[in-house]
Amino acid sequence: MKKFVFAISIASAALFSSVAHAALVTDVGGLSSPQVTVTDFGLHNTSVNSFNALIPGSYNINMGYTGTDGLYFDYSGWGLGSNGSASGPSVGINQQGTLRFDFLGGSVAGVGFLMNYAPAFGPVSLVAYDAGHNILEQYELNATAPISSNAFQFRGIQMGAANIASFELTSSGNPSPMFRSMTFTAAVPEPETYAMLLAGLGLMGALARRRKQKNLTV
Repeated sequence: MKKFVFAISIASAALFSSVAHAALVTDVGGLSSPQVTVTDFGLHNTSVNSFNALIPGSYNINMGYTGTDGLYFDYSGWGLGSNGSASGPSVGINQQGTLRFDFLGGSVAGVGFLMNYAPAFGPVSLVAYDAGHNILEQYELNATAPISSNAFQFRGIQMGAANIASFELTSSGNPSPMFRSMTFTAAVPEPETYAMLLAGLGLMGALARRRKQKNLTV
């Protein structure tokens, strides 16, 4: 019986070790596949002080803003302090506030933005939450992966399982973060996780057959 329980523990350990893994991603290739990239966020050439709507397309993602300074869509000449300026299709937080994305169609394994911000004017954070709105992982970009050039760079969070139910971009002070696209991914278990799980299940089956044969010969 102890061997049987041990086999179960091997399979469980393989599964839950992948769930616990989390990482800050600085290249879109660091997100697992399949990936979906969103570049249209529903409003164009405008500014809004309150916003809550579904992102266009079949993604079933709700995008909402909370804050006092508003959002800009496709703003021309967006100032990024020492990082220069940017324009064109984009979404920007005017100084401070929080943009929240709820994955209504089901939790995802990873998500991030092709983005930039004014690094000297305050912190910018990425925060991933589970379905109970518990924080899974969070990163303050100036401290962990600053952007220090007039170029859009990818920043995101990749989990070991599809447990990100919502994702936030939060701006404090006046860093005015903006992004041109959001990419997210569904969960695809790593091949080694499958291998370890199948090995554990195979050992369970072998032990069960041996136990059955032993009972028949008694």
